[in-house]
Amino acid sequence: MPTTTGKTGFSVIEMVISVSIVGILLSSIFFAGQRGIALFETGSVNNDVNSRAGRTMARIVREMIGADVPVADPALEPPFGTSEIDYRYPLGVAGGAPVWSTPTRLTLELAEGELDNGVDDNGNDLVDERSIVMIRELGSADEQRVVLANGISELLEGEIANMADDNGNGLIDEEGLNFVLVADVLFIRLSVERINADGRRVVRTLEDAIALRN
Repeated sequence: MPTTTGKTGFSVIEMVISVSIVGILLSSIFFAGQRGIALFETGSVNNDVNSRAGRTMARIVREMIGADVPVADPALEPPFGTSEIDYRYPLGVAGGAPVWSTPTRLTLELAEGELDNGVDDNGNDLVDERSIVMIRELGSADEQRVVLANGISELLEGEIANMADDNGNGLIDEEGLNFVLVADVLFIRLSVERINADGRRVVRTLEDAIALRN
């Protein structure tokens, strides 16, 4: 009496197909994971830049509220503005005249380890980036320097050094920190930058305005 042998296991072709399907699924999972990581890193960089820009602008505004710019500086006038400003505070009145504090300076300087040469000298992927420095007790023996923020753009977002108003804000070749005085209103502009995971430059630009003391 003839017998029938049942088929067991997989053929070579079935094994190849199965391995291929598993490989495709694993690849899809891997690339989805990589994309998720990249999106997370991009979001993290964006949040960091936005946060640093907001904190820095808030600090500058707090510094300038109630301040007086003692000497009219032509550099503060449009269309250029300036990346450096001196200011002082009223301390009281003596003999009918106001008594002023020693001046404080806010200025934009090259970041530590950076040269103004179009190269990333300090190895943080940013080129010619600046730092905002506050100098208290300016010109006195007690002068103090404090770095308020790093990662400030060399020029304000959208601007290039070509003696033209590239970003359409009425200023020419303005730097990453820029002060402009119109009447008694001080306009402050700021661009903070960072490089994200895929090598793209992320920039956040803020603008604020405050009325100075008369």
